[in-house]
Amino acid sequence: MSMHNVVSHTAELRPGDDLFEVVDPVGDYFKQVLMHNGYYTSGPLVFSSVPGGRDFTIMTTLGNRINIVEDRADSFRFSEHLEVETDFFYRHYDLDEPVPYEEIERAVAAAGLEIKTIYHVVLKFYGEVMLDLYVDAVAR
Repeated sequence: MSMHNVVSHTAELRPGDDLFEVVDPVGDYFKQVLMHNGYYTSGPLVFSSVPGGRDFTIMTTLGNRINIVEDRADSFRFSEHLEVETDFFYRHYDLDEPVPYEEIERAVAAAGLEIKTIYHVVLKFYGEVMLDLYVDAVAR
């Protein structure tokens, strides 16, 4: 996975929140804020998280570079390039079915690695939504 001019926002799930129920409205709001401030969002919505974790990061690509002047909460970031090279990729077609995180974790562990984070790329085609998952794995 390779993305240029990436702007991201890190948020925390509240108790009782389900990540997949929160991502769409937070992602829509995130893109609206960017567009309201004059930044054209040219890429898909991507979010990264660790299964069972409380923090998640929503990101997208922009048509140009930006300079974040001040962010008191330190939740917004800009990166000129994000590259994730991995042998662990999974396409999830049916969002009504749970993502098989346990199987992904077992496959990563069988290779002697552990999950650092999972990048979820939200793809929307002809009214259908699917996820591409890129697993950033590191040595134990």
